[in-house]
Order: sequence, then C-alpha cells, then structure tokens
Amino acid sequence: MGRFALKTLDAVENVVMIGCFVAALGLGFYQVVLRYVFSSGYQWMEGWIVLLTVWAALFGGSRAIRDRIHARVGILADALPRRPRQALNLVVVTICIVFCVMMLIFGLQYVQFMHGVGSRSLRVQIPTWQVFLIVPTFLGVYTLRYLIEFVRIARDPSATLTAGMAEEVSEEFVEEQVEARDALLAEEGAGSLDEVEGADGTTDAAPGTGTDRARRDADRNGGER
Repeated sequence: MGRFALKTLDAVENVVMIGCFVAALGLGFYQVVLRYVFSSGYQWMEGWIVLLTVWAALFGGSRAIRDRIHARVGILADALPRRPRQALNLVVVTICIVFCVMMLIFGLQYVQFMHGVGSRSLRVQIPTWQVFLIVPTFLGVYTLRYLIEFVRIARDPSATLTAGMAEEVSEEFVEEQVEARDALLAEEGAGSLDEVEGADGTTDAAPGTGTDRARRDADRNGGER
C-alpha cells in the first residue's frame, strides 16, 4: 500500500476511535445529568454507550496491530537467527490472516441472517443486523492490517512483531547516529578547552580558566616588583 492509503487508514481509525469515545462519553454524561438532576432518562442511551465503546475499543485493536503492541510470547522467535525468525513471523501473521478472514466470512453470514430475520434491537432501537455489522467491519480492518504486516516482514528480514524490539538497523541510521555523536563530542570539547586561539593566530587563555588566572597573577606580581 502507498503512503497515502496508509495515512488514510490511520485517519479513519482515529476518527472512528475518537468519535465513538467522545460520543459515548457525552451520552454517558448526559444520561447522568438526566438521571440525577431531572430524574429521567432514555432507555436506548445506555445501549448506545456500550455499542460506541465497543466500536472504539475494536478499532483501537487495529491500531495495536499497526504499532505491534498486542500481547505476544516472543521467546522462541527472538532467539532465532534473522532468516528463521522471519519465516516464523510470516507463519504467525498468516495464521492471523486466515483466522480474521474466517471470522469475517462468518460475521457477514450472521449479519445477512439477521437482516433476513428483520428483528430490531430493543436496547439501541435500530435493526439488529446493524448492531452486528461491527463484526465484519473490524475484522476486515484487522485483515488489512495483518496483510500490511505480512508485506513488511517479507520485505525486511530483520523486522519483528514486537514494538521496541532491538532490530538490525540500516547503515544510514548508524551513520546518522555516529555523526550526531561526533558533533556532540566536538561541542563539548570546544567548551572545555582552557586555551582559545585569537584572531591574530596567537593562543590566549580562555577567560575564567585556571591558565588565565595564573597568567594574571604572574602579571600582577611582576608589576609590584
């Protein structure tokens, strides 16, 4: 996928997560005010709070796939050399893709079944098939995320499935770090020199250093004599 497509997917996930969470929070606050201030409320409101929270949480799981922060036991994979580790990670991601696709198909079948039944949810006051539409929706997003992970691992043998894992870095990254270190050392070294070179090429003591103070004392003693 191109960068634009990935950014679009990230934006959609952010909008859904933040929008659903804010909507659930607003409905919850409104429900509390109605209940404890006006002694009233709406029956459908609690159902929508739960539904919106579930939507936000499930799309948060998609972001967890992208950031590779899902719980994972990586003792075996992390101990393997680069190529065997890549093969094992590809197998793991393939299993995840197959599982998500299977559940996606089952979810679509169930939504189609509920659509044919024509029942209506009493808690949220909408058709039941629309409530369960979340299942194939988030599974489709999960499948897409795992496909992206599969391509990433297939292209980079050093890639892992763990966030913050110490992976083999590129030569360009190493060069950048070395240059930054050398620049920092150069700045620190220049600030700690006791002597600085003047504009005329002579070497004078830097003000405030031990060499500068010794030279002033010697000049003062010579003047007194």
